[in-house]
Amino acid sequence: MDYEEQAITGIIDGSSVVFHEQGFQFTFIPSAIKDDIVTLPSQDSYIFGATHARKRIAIYAGEQGLPVFHSMRYIAPLYVVSEMNKPDLNIGRFSRLFLVGGVLNNLLKTRSLKETIGENNAILIDRAICREEYSFSTNEYSCKLFIGLTTTDTMKYHSYSYSEDAYIIMEFDKPQPLSSLMSHYRRVNQAISFMTHRRENQIGEIKIDTSINPEEHYVGRCLVHIRENDMAKAHQNTVVSFDQLGDGFANLLRIIYNSKENSPSYSLGFIPRNDDEQWSITDDTVRTITSALECEIQAQKDLQINQSPELFALCKSVKQLIRDHKEHHHDNPVISDETYNMVFNSIGNWTNATSERIIALFHKFDSEMNLYFQEDDRINEADIRALVKYRNSITHGNYREMTPEIRKTVIVMKLLVYTSLLSRIGVSITKADDISALSIIY
Repeated sequence: MDYEEQAITGIIDGSSVVFHEQGFQFTFIPSAIKDDIVTLPSQDSYIFGATHARKRIAIYAGEQGLPVFHSMRYIAPLYVVSEMNKPDLNIGRFSRLFLVGGVLNNLLKTRSLKETIGENNAILIDRAICREEYSFSTNEYSCKLFIGLTTTDTMKYHSYSYSEDAYIIMEFDKPQPLSSLMSHYRRVNQAISFMTHRRENQIGEIKIDTSINPEEHYVGRCLVHIRENDMAKAHQNTVVSFDQLGDGFANLLRIIYNSKENSPSYSLGFIPRNDDEQWSITDDTVRTITSALECEIQAQKDLQINQSPELFALCKSVKQLIRDHKEHHHDNPVISDETYNMVFNSIGNWTNATSERIIALFHKFDSEMNLYFQEDDRINEADIRALVKYRNSITHGNYREMTPEIRKTVIVMKLLVYTSLLSRIGVSITKADDISALSIIY
């Protein structure tokens, strides 16, 4: 992390319990040792307190709070500390989320500082404004999105240096509860994962602004410490940059934020966790890439899939058969209504085979896919059918030896998912630099 890790001590609100924190490990100790358990109450999944430096702190503890008997050690997945020593600051909600530096520096190629040599060999620094604004909406709120560069000047004795950090600022039109902070972080990280082709992405610094009045935002700034971000392995991988996406990044967040739990509109589980897993293709990879393809098939509404008239007629006749069976046994039911409904509804999912639909998606992006590979490296429809057959076999518990052909098809399918999702967020793959960037996956 960019900020120095220091031990924190303080006291929990409304109690005599003091705490000490080091490396996300909190030790809670009641000031008076008693034989009964002291429960630290949770408010919106957080325990609130104050540090001995008079800064506000919120420690994620879940809905049940934390029971403390004599003393207790607890590893927190997340905690928030205000930057200013303002004891009455309300840090239970926030209006803006800041992500600065770290992996973001690899994703923004534009630079705001330019060095030139002036008279007497003096170094002149030209500072250009680098900041783009986008927006997206959900059913509950709207969010302005700012992507740009911030500069830091460092002056020491007889020396001067500067640095640049890329940032993302999310500004919500409605205050967000602190309990939603981890959800926002993980959703943004999903978008970043798509850009880096890595699920672990370390952000240099994460902050929130708890002030409602924009003129007082410096008063409400808080540092956010997230353990999974702290433990993420740093890497330099970049598949698609902010410069290439443009407003496509906001469109990607719109898809992620509006995806429903039981009906996802995207799937990125096939992305490797870190550099160590970059070339690892396992049975889980086969399952997750197939799931991602099925999401893209559902989202691409104009796929040319030849729906068989005979299949439609079969579905219709089977539905009528179920209705007749239920009516015939109306007075003496032999099958529950729930089972009838389950069977009836499952018929709605009868459609062309998964392999046929993936082939249709593959052919929709023929021109893009042909740009990625030489003729000898391309796959065909038989390869796709073999992949789906392999997925079906391992899903039912059968052991199969993964062949080089299956591995190659998985890699091509990754590029197909990327190409399809890029098209949905308004980014077309045509330029040579776009192709070379995506080829990192291959």
